[in-house]
Amino acid sequence: IANLLMLAPPNFGSHLAHKGRAFYGRILKGLGHNRPFEVGENLLKGLELASPYTWGLALQDCFSSWPHLHDNDILTTVCIGASGYSGIAAAANSPGSDGVVPVAAASLQPTMVKISYDEHHRAMMNITKSTNNVAFKIFSGHNHSTILDLEQHDNSLIAFFQEALTVEKKDFSAWVAKLAADNNDLIKSHNFDCYQQTITKVSNQFSLPVNDYFLTFAEHGVSANDDRPSFHEHVVDSVHAYQDDNSFRSFNFSLNALHEYKFGRAHKIDISLIAMPNLDSNFCNVGYRPHDVKHNRSILLSENQLLSLLQPNSLLMIDWVIKREQLANIFSIHRNSPDKSY
Repeated sequence: IANLLMLAPPNFGSHLAHKGRAFYGRILKGLGHNRPFEVGENLLKGLELASPYTWGLALQDCFSSWPHLHDNDILTTVCIGASGYSGIAAAANSPGSDGVVPVAAASLQPTMVKISYDEHHRAMMNITKSTNNVAFKIFSGHNHSTILDLEQHDNSLIAFFQEALTVEKKDFSAWVAKLAADNNDLIKSHNFDCYQQTITKVSNQFSLPVNDYFLTFAEHGVSANDDRPSFHEHVVDSVHAYQDDNSFRSFNFSLNALHEYKFGRAHKIDISLIAMPNLDSNFCNVGYRPHDVKHNRSILLSENQLLSLLQPNSLLMIDWVIKREQLANIFSIHRNSPDKSY
């Protein structure tokens, strides 16, 4: 394969997949079709936001030591619409999507953040960029159906498809830069609402999933009595937990809200994680200590670090490993006094 063109691909899932086969199948083909698209249950599980399947694919396709999607191998262009459906089909719309696929979920250049702890319980964070180099184009005025419908395409869109399928290796870097500039112009000139998708996977040191947890984003140093809306409330648009394994979550961030947020003096964000069972509880001897500011286990990011990770229409993967602990009194031996008659 020399050139690859992807039209509105759900590379990291669709917000419709967990809503059922009938809903997804009808919306995917459009309400004007005589019969809906037939969707298998396993396909929908793979297409659900934050599915382990797409996580595994990303490890192979985006962080491989032998990458294929770059200017010396497969010249890949991904394009997606920026408008949702209208009329009855608008029930499928979600902020920052083409009606079926979140714009950020079409990305093939995610960033991986791995969080773990040393023997002194100090957080260690490692950031890895994708090995891919992929061209990415957002089309204003197109939704998931119209970008796939050749009868509705104008000559400019057909010309774009042709150029994506004929661009040569020597010109591919310039092609990638051109489409990135086009996207920036779209964002600036159309008051475009930008979103970012973050997928989290939480496990313990035994590689077992941690299904019951709450992840929060809070401005560093702000008290609970502050009158302003919390950073988490202001910026996190929606959260979805993968239905078959809640250790995988998908967060949709409003970047417009992020840039409007008025940081205090610290200009820092604490990312905290509280998992159950909570070892700080009086009724629990085995579980997880909160990874928050109080326990000095939260992740502290400067405003600039946060902005560098939450880029418009991008995807971030967070692999967070926390320690399962047990108290000393989890097991004890009680000896009675010797029976002298023995």
